[in-house]
Amino acid sequence: MGQSDSKPAIGDAAWLAREAVPLPEFKTVNHPSPALPESLSGLIGRVTFCNEENGWAVLKVKAKGHRDLVTVVGSLPSVSPGEWLTAQGRWVQDREFGLQFRAEMLASTAPTTKEGIEKYLGSGMVKGIGPVYAKKLVDRFGERIFEIIETESARLEELDGIGPKRRRRIKEAWAATKCSNRSLLEGQEDFWSHCPMKAEPVFSLQD
Repeated sequence: MGQSDSKPAIGDAAWLAREAVPLPEFKTVNHPSPALPESLSGLIGRVTFCNEENGWAVLKVKAKGHRDLVTVVGSLPSVSPGEWLTAQGRWVQDREFGLQFRAEMLASTAPTTKEGIEKYLGSGMVKGIGPVYAKKLVDRFGERIFEIIETESARLEELDGIGPKRRRRIKEAWAATKCSNRSLLEGQEDFWSHCPMKAEPVFSLQD
């Protein structure tokens, strides 16, 4: 009987090795995952630029973990020096102006420290108080100055240069500012829902 030419069983390792068709080689490519947003918080030292129409702002911030003021760019309903800023976003390197924090989300709150309160009052937010009187008021009343203006405004006349007329103007301006800030805070969610961050280029502005 002649030799059978039937193929070996599937389990025949030698036949499999001889007959198998080599599979194409695949290379594994590792795609870098997008960087997660970072958080940043600190005292607003200066408002370099602010567009009142869309809230786009360039801020100088005394941020935690940074020795020098950092540049933060982004949108928010209202902003003043001295306020406390919290932000989420990413660091970007501008060719001309260096490192900047491009914020995807920004929020600011009234200051609570003496340094912040002095900057806030001295920024012109409250009519009748400039940088000189801001320092005098904070030196005299400390962190209670907002409470003094609102509920014990007569005590403002303890400072030289503040009489009844100026005191009333300060109190009225403070009431208007407080009302405005409350409205902005209540509408902040609405602001972000109707004013999403646009894919704008990093803002560059000479100091």
